[in-house]
Amino acid sequence: MGLRKSILAASLAALFLTASADAALFWNDEFNYADGDLTVYDGTGDDVSGGLWAPHSGSTFPTSIEVSSGQAILRQGNPASEDATRLTGGTLGAGETLYASYIFSVEDLRGGVEAFNGDQAYFAHFIGFKSRVHLRDGSDANHYTLGLSGSSGEPAVEWGTDLDFDTQYQLIISYDFDSGVSNMWVDPASEASTSVSDISSASVGLTGVAIRQDFISGGDHAIVSVDAVAAGSDFASVLPEPASLALLALGGITVLRRRKA
Repeated sequence: MGLRKSILAASLAALFLTASADAALFWNDEFNYADGDLTVYDGTGDDVSGGLWAPHSGSTFPTSIEVSSGQAILRQGNPASEDATRLTGGTLGAGETLYASYIFSVEDLRGGVEAFNGDQAYFAHFIGFKSRVHLRDGSDANHYTLGLSGSSGEPAVEWGTDLDFDTQYQLIISYDFDSGVSNMWVDPASEASTSVSDISSASVGLTGVAIRQDFISGGDHAIVSVDAVAAGSDFASVLPEPASLALLALGGITVLRRRKA
């Protein structure tokens, strides 16, 4: 099982934005950078993103977020801890909802011993620390699942089914300014697909999307490899596959795709 990552040219992105007046894709980042430190990290990092991503925490620890073969590598364990943000270009306000999409896979490094639960190992969230997505134990040692926390602390709710290690999934999260509700979907077909939710304080003016390495005592627990992150003002804008196919039908544009192992 896997997800295909669309490699969208600038002209295709422009068409996507004009195809629907309601859709607002802020950006889609596929980490097509040179290998190296994603950010400036401790002040001397490679900054292969050219400043698109910036560290917001954990830059005193020795392991940075790295880009390798078109993926952002998030090490969950000791001594990794850098967190990085990409801004949306505005501040979430009244009547608005922020959405983000992550195409990711998880490599298990626990050796069947350590647990994810209790370590608050979250790897995705919005700046403003809303809609935190945690790694959680599955029904057995060969699986994991995801937990959602509207703000701080342990997840309030977990995804209802097991997920497989070394398999790509598409995760979508949202935060509604007015209600304070966070939602999470895994491999959805539409916004009506199954989701889980948690509520926290409302009226938080979120400004960006974050990826995170968590410092977990006891050694490395997992590597989360992120193929792409997208941010937008509605669900459809961060679920590009169906919209891309519609554009192909309208304009006959060729979209190159690659499959990651």
